[in-house]
Amino acid sequence: TRVGDLHYQATQPANAKPIVVPTLKLDRALLAKLEMEIAGLGEMQTTPSTVTSQAGWLKPMTLRTDVRAGVARTISSVQRVIDGSTTKETTNEEMKELATKHRDAISHIKRNQWCFNCEEEAMYHCCWNTSYCSVRCQQEHWHKEHKRVCRRKR
Repeated sequence: TRVGDLHYQATQPANAKPIVVPTLKLDRALLAKLEMEIAGLGEMQTTPSTVTSQAGWLKPMTLRTDVRAGVARTISSVQRVIDGSTTKETTNEEMKELATKHRDAISHIKRNQWCFNCEEEAMYHCCWNTSYCSVRCQQEHWHKEHKRVCRRKR
């Protein structure tokens, strides 16, 4: 049987080997072709004057409706596959971009010194691991605890 450019066999002989179907990558071109096919189905006109009996007229209409529904399901399935792969690619790109921004932010933060008292960016250094953003923070921390552990030679 032939449908468009696709060939298939409705029944398989008893002595036939299993059929190996190659996996095809579905893309937008296939989707466009399917949409054109379903649009072509809508253009077909079947009227009682072209068929001799009313029962004969209803059968092609029902068949055409079934085919149209099948093609519509196939189109939506193909569209979901295409959208899913596009979404996955976009998500992966965004994740790579965010990871790069995250590494840059961490690198920037590690280069700076931070106030031991209030955690603002520090400008004043006291000893090997203690810095302050202002004289006020340095004095507060000094009187609270730092003078007992400071390793700076005075």
